[in-house]
Amino acid sequence: MHDYINRMRRQAADVAEKKDVRILAIETSCDETGVGIVRGETLLVDAIASSVDEHARFGGVVPEVASRAHLEAMVPTIERAARQAGIELRHLDAIAVTSGPGLAGALMVGVASAKALALALRDVPDAHFPRAPRHDVRAAAGDQRDGNPGFLQELHAEAVEDGEALAFDHAAGRREELQAAGDYSEAYFMHGLAVQTAEATAAWLHDRIQKELGRGPRGKRYSWGYGACPDLNDHSVLFDLLPAAQELGMSLTTAFQLVPEQSTAALIVHHPAAKYYVIGGSRVEQLLR
Repeated sequence: MHDYINRMRRQAADVAEKKDVRILAIETSCDETGVGIVRGETLLVDAIASSVDEHARFGGVVPEVASRAHLEAMVPTIERAARQAGIELRHLDAIAVTSGPGLAGALMVGVASAKALALALRDVPDAHFPRAPRHDVRAAAGDQRDGNPGFLQELHAEAVEDGEALAFDHAAGRREELQAAGDYSEAYFMHGLAVQTAEATAAWLHDRIQKELGRGPRGKRYSWGYGACPDLNDHSVLFDLLPAAQELGMSLTTAFQLVPEQSTAALIVHHPAAKYYVIGGSRVEQLLR
């Protein structure tokens, strides 16, 4: 968590040092949807979409009407601003947004739009969380809402392998040495110890994340290949998000299995009601859905 925060700070500092930083700003505190783009200290464009006509018959600004108008005007106004400024959105350095004061619903539209745009421009890959077809039709993605229906909570990913946690250069290599020497019992025990070490490290990491967030023991770890998300293909998504290959030396087989075998990877959901479930009655049903 600290590494992530420090990385974000470094990125913000890099942007601040640029002379011609390109910033798109969104303003939705009242009844006008405003989008401005600046380069350095030069205002390139300010595009405005007003909903004043929609409020006129009420004799004043109606918050709910303003919020809906912002929703309808947001994308067209952003596109118009970028077109008039002659800038592609992917070339932006930062996005700014008014978070207050103002109408709560109107501000929420602006903040959510800014976050969505920033996320889209990062080209974050998609992962798949199928729903259980019976009972409470659960999905891991649904457990991201932590008591607040308007916002998604943090989604943490982890990848763990035994590596040098043991006294050997690599547990898998040591097991092969034992097997080659005919010491099959020790090789079996070595394999079990390495697997349990990886699992214990993942549990410790989950607990540490909870403590750093100031939360009690709660939530679940969802690993690909199990009931809630059986599609191993999404291991490739994790490798796009985390430097598992560069920092841990992990890799994927052509069937998207983790290498080394003594590894585990998961998405951590913090919702207190999160629980394990399956999307099908059998392993075959899970894979075919």
